[in-house]
Amino acid sequence: MVFKLADETYGLDSPADASVSVGGTDIARKVCIQPNPQRCYAEDVVLPRERADGWMELELGEFVYEGEEDGDVSFSLVEMKRLDGKNGLFMQGIEIRRKNQIHLF
Repeated sequence: MVFKLADETYGLDSPADASVSVGGTDIARKVCIQPNPQRCYAEDVVLPRERADGWMELELGEFVYEGEEDGDVSFSLVEMKRLDGKNGLFMQGIEIRRKNQIHLF
């Protein structure tokens, strides 16, 4: 996920549940929108990192594509701990990148 945060945000300091689904398989993890783990009030969460272009990126998950499957890939990011409003999140979009792979012969 590629995003920016406003100078002042509200409601974005709780851990969120991120998932990637493909072919009926769900991969889930805890993530934090805030780059500072103390603002997220949680341990063992994936934190965002700043990109060279000034935007932040947060890895929501990963999946394996074998080249023989057809189907949809879906992403979700849900935070239900704080049910009040949230503001200050500017989404650019989702970027899907290939990871480096090791081929064994």
